[in-house]
Amino acid sequence: MRIDGELIKGDDAPILRFERVIARPVARVWAALTDASIAKNWLGEVTCDGRVGGRYVIAFREHQSTMDGAITVFEPERVLEYSWDEGPKIPRGTVRWELTPVDGGMRLVLTQTFMRGTAASDVLPFFGGWEAFLDALPDGADRSFVPYRDDKPYAVRYREKFA
Repeated sequence: MRIDGELIKGDDAPILRFERVIARPVARVWAALTDASIAKNWLGEVTCDGRVGGRYVIAFREHQSTMDGAITVFEPERVLEYSWDEGPKIPRGTVRWELTPVDGGMRLVLTQTFMRGTAASDVLPFFGGWEAFLDALPDGADRSFVPYRDDKPYAVRYREKFA
């Protein structure tokens, strides 16, 4: 089980960062993030209004919650960035996916930056969720249905890592 996410404490706003090399073409991973018919197989019901100012919404399949954001950067097959709002009890911020072609596939850098004043301890639960989704992404990009992975084992390991 991989737990290679980083917790960066910058300017009173915690940042989660993940970097992966995925053996899939950039176009296929981009489609997994932006095409609702593909995203539903690994992430949930996604609405992606592909433009700056458009909505990016994820209705998570098994978590029975919805993230409603606004797209702040939309550079096809390069960068997708959107605000993160999952309700008043969940820390808000911004999620950024950066995709770069490399030999044998693509490099993905995922960062989630939280609002100033968010405590690092409040963002630790996000690590487990992102790890589970990142592990599912390659199969999802292949248009395969991927059952949700239990993020609790990841979360336990991250609490130990950052304790």
